[in-house]
Amino acid sequence: MISGNNVLAGYSVSGEESVAASGQTLLGGKRCGFIGQISRSLTLSGCSLRLYDFYSETGLQQKHCLEPVFVICITLSGTVRFDTADQGEYVEFSDGSCSLIYADQPVQGMLCVPSHTQVSAVELRFPPRAVEAFLSTTSVTLAGYLERLSGQCRSGVLPVQFPVPSVIRNLASDMLSKGIESGCDRLWQEAWSLEILAHVLRRLEDQPVTGATVPTTVLSLRDRRKVAEAHRLMITQLDYEWSIRELATAVGLNENKLKKGFGCQFGSSVYACLQKHRMQAAADLLRNCADSVTDVALSVGYSSPAHFAKVFRRYHGVSPREFRRI
Repeated sequence: MISGNNVLAGYSVSGEESVAASGQTLLGGKRCGFIGQISRSLTLSGCSLRLYDFYSETGLQQKHCLEPVFVICITLSGTVRFDTADQGEYVEFSDGSCSLIYADQPVQGMLCVPSHTQVSAVELRFPPRAVEAFLSTTSVTLAGYLERLSGQCRSGVLPVQFPVPSVIRNLASDMLSKGIESGCDRLWQEAWSLEILAHVLRRLEDQPVTGATVPTTVLSLRDRRKVAEAHRLMITQLDYEWSIRELATAVGLNENKLKKGFGCQFGSSVYACLQKHRMQAAADLLRNCADSVTDVALSVGYSSPAHFAKVFRRYHGVSPREFRRI
């Protein structure tokens, strides 16, 4: 459970809310452990746009409501969770992920941000019927495309996640940099929002109709919770040399379901996810403590400093020592 001040108190989030077309800054400045801002705007095409660029020092929790909506969330940094109140499950928006959510009915839940987290994200909300009008075929619904991509078939919240393609990442970065201060800014945001939607729909429609690439393992709610527990175990013990077999055994899940689950819920393989969190933790340690590079490597699970340095350079673009001097 995340502790801290509820700095979003009184902010009702709804897919059908009335939003000023001129744009609005919901939170800004530095207050209650919150540094940065959350801004929103309604585009001419009916897209509800939100820009998140803030640092949460103490953690955030806020009741959240999704009306029937299609959401595209591009998370460039940070991790945010949406815990559904009525379905007992959650969607995690992790850094470097593009998350698609289709809600066919109102969903109540809790939006949670951990403490000491920098969040940079773009969220686009479209009316599902408006999006389906852009699909090239009427034989498959928007929900049908997402079910095909995720390997799940259910009502309520249907989430799909995948690593952010570079073209979408660049568009999201431009949107955060531009903001929504002026009329011209809003026009740019409109164009970029529709361009992101076009890339996402192309990705959905490019999925083969045959079942060859559709996940054959459909995870139950119980299995998805076990996958989430495996993820929690892994990221809280980064110095441990996890194997897929050992991780699967620890949560009572077979290896195939664990691997499929990580792909569906976190958009990457088990090892890619582990490496990402290790590299993020290593960067935090190098930035905030005086431990030697060798000690940092050991603390995030690398017994060989040379191998650690190689992986770190591939991930961050510079060596650990160079990173510390930046």
